[in-house]
Amino acid sequence: MEANWEMRTLLVDNNQVTLKLIEKTIRVNSIKICVIHSVKDLANLYKELHLFNPDAVVTTRTSKGFEAYDVLTMVKKHNEYIPIFVVAADKKKINDVFLLQKGAEEIILMPDLASLHSKIRAKFDEKIFELIRY
Repeated sequence: MEANWEMRTLLVDNNQVTLKLIEKTIRVNSIKICVIHSVKDLANLYKELHLFNPDAVVTTRTSKGFEAYDVLTMVKKHNEYIPIFVVAADKKKINDVFLLQKGAEEIILMPDLASLHSKIRAKFDEKIFELIRY
């Protein structure tokens, strides 16, 4: 039984180049319908969380004016079940462990960006399975 659900992904970063790179990677690897919104600051993140109601959030470890922890905190206050994927240029074990302990789903390095869509998709499929099951 095939349903027409859309996978809604919210990208959070204030660097337009990074946003476009992540969006393009998700769209190129997307098999099903994928709706992507992006925001560049925390004020708009709050608004988008309520209006867009994303299935997943993708952010970078640091952006000008905020960090992944700020995004993580705001998203988890809105809905603790939204998975948050953090994209990073390099490994910083202490930072990564801290973000994972605070609720980040996974840290994805830029060279592994192609795997981002499949990881988001797996979480989306889990959510759909739970909805169908009940």
